[in-house]
Amino acid sequence: MACSRNSDMKNTDSSFFEKHYRHPPLTSPSKIRSRFLALVADGEPFRLLFPLGAIIGIVGVMMWPLFIWQIAGQYPGVAHARIMVEGFVGTFVIGFLGTALPRL
Repeated sequence: MACSRNSDMKNTDSSFFEKHYRHPPLTSPSKIRSRFLALVADGEPFRLLFPLGAIIGIVGVMMWPLFIWQIAGQYPGVAHARIMVEGFVGTFVIGFLGTALPRL
């Protein structure tokens, strides 16, 4: 009985996927990139702000190791704060509001 149930579960998994998801799973970075750019072109330009915010966040955090390893000459306290608040948080807030508000 348990074996037949497992085989039934395998058959229903694929039909469940086909019923509830419009797009097939993305398997390669080029497919992910093309799908992302298609969403941006279809009227969701604020989606570009999320990857930009992630890049800005990485730059803001990398200031500290560069200062500790004495690659950066100045103390990055003020620059770090401005990059993180105005760049990182700003892009995510604007991206979220720009994506969510038109749907309300």
